[in-house]
Amino acid sequence: MGGAGKKLQGGGARAKHRSPAAQVSDNGYGRPPHPLRLLPGQIFFPRSANGRRRLFTLVRVTGGRARCRRLDGNRERFVASTERLRAGHYIFQGYRSRRYRTWAHVVALNDAVATVVVPEWHPARPVSVSVRALPADGRQEGCWLTVTADLSAPYPARLQLAACGACQPPPAGTCPEPQWTLDSNGRGYAPAAEPPG
Repeated sequence: MGGAGKKLQGGGARAKHRSPAAQVSDNGYGRPPHPLRLLPGQIFFPRSANGRRRLFTLVRVTGGRARCRRLDGNRERFVASTERLRAGHYIFQGYRSRRYRTWAHVVALNDAVATVVVPEWHPARPVSVSVRALPADGRQEGCWLTVTADLSAPYPARLQLAACGACQPPPAGTCPEPQWTLDSNGRGYAPAAEPPG
């Protein structure tokens, strides 16, 4: 009796080119929320069970329309309604690997290391960066920064965070609220969860 999968290409063994790209791992922080801002490079798939749930990426967003491209098969192009994308008719899968301009919130500072949250990557997950990598006007707790980062990164070290400068908080409805903060003992936690005891 033959082994399971022996008639499959490669004998059923995993192949890197068939595996989905790594995205933000859970690690107890929960999945990232549905995006408030639609950007080229975001990946979605339909919530409806009609037909196959084929992944697609946003190519361009203008007004109420998003030009999209399937990530499999003939990679055909189509147009989706931004209203339906925002309303959750499609499930957010993650980002394509590229650099995105976004915001970071400085949560804590010590002598050499700053803890920031990049809400569009994950609003409850802390990211440690060197204080020297922050602009001089952004080296204070509670400050907002404009940054560039690879939002497809599965963990903080792969974000390749580069701070551009201090800024005003993001306009309402464009960025999730940071959910990571410090408790009275100086330990971090996501307010939605129980503070570490």
